[in-house]
Amino acid sequence: MSKQHANKRGSGNSGNLLDAKNKDYAEMYRNKLPRLFDHFAHQPGMVSVKMTPTFMVTMVSINDRLHLENLDLKNEIAYLKRLDEETK
Repeated sequence: MSKQHANKRGSGNSGNLLDAKNKDYAEMYRNKLPRLFDHFAHQPGMVSVKMTPTFMVTMVSINDRLHLENLDLKNEIAYLKRLDEETK
């Protein structure tokens, strides 16, 4: 992510992967995704952004019907909603 977009979106923990203060995160990133790290870490203006998801929505198919799977990670709640159900 470029610094320009990171600042616009108000990211909390961000920084250049090549800075000494980000060494631990950079090593973790390099070990998991070496090709991407090598490509993006050296690009001018690129920063890492540490995010902790609190809510996720995915689409799943159950018995040939589409559902939205909602995961509220903060409150540890998961639920499904069929897409063909009317919004109440």
